[in-house]
Amino acid sequence: MNSKNFPTKISSSLPYGEVVSRIVLGAKDDGNDRLQKIIVESLVRARALFPPNLTLVPIPSTSGARRRRGRDFVLEITKKVAYETGDCVEELLISRRKSAPQKSLNARERIENMAGAFSCRSMRSDRISPLLIVDDVLTTGATMRAALRALASSGATCTGAISAAYSPNWKVSQARY
Repeated sequence: MNSKNFPTKISSSLPYGEVVSRIVLGAKDDGNDRLQKIIVESLVRARALFPPNLTLVPIPSTSGARRRRGRDFVLEITKKVAYETGDCVEELLISRRKSAPQKSLNARERIENMAGAFSCRSMRSDRISPLLIVDDVLTTGATMRAALRALASSGATCTGAISAAYSPNWKVSQARY
């Protein structure tokens, strides 16, 4: 795997705590439009640290989460971010297998759980601008790491990754892919 395909920058604007947790869960699970707007605004702020004209690639929701919510939350918010920023959105990531819920896992378990979790749809390189991965919350970086590996193995160039919120325990050293 070529390390030049991995991002040098990860941007996130809200520290994940009790209040932000309620905002994320209210937007994600309850479909609260007002709270979803806060998440989108946070992602737009995080996106501002990158150059223009990127292709936003959402982390896909699990099939269980899509059934439960009736939608793919990260795809939905990514489309709203793209509307605000003028970027385009491509659903390039495919969940290859069922993974355990990340919520109760520690950092090492999350990395193991997400290893090989995604593959990448084929893409025409002449139609895809540099990629920016999008997720709602960055905890250990395991999900983004798995997504970035899948994209890099297909030859894609990732400029970076953004999330609306980040765990205060997340460390830059965990971003080594």
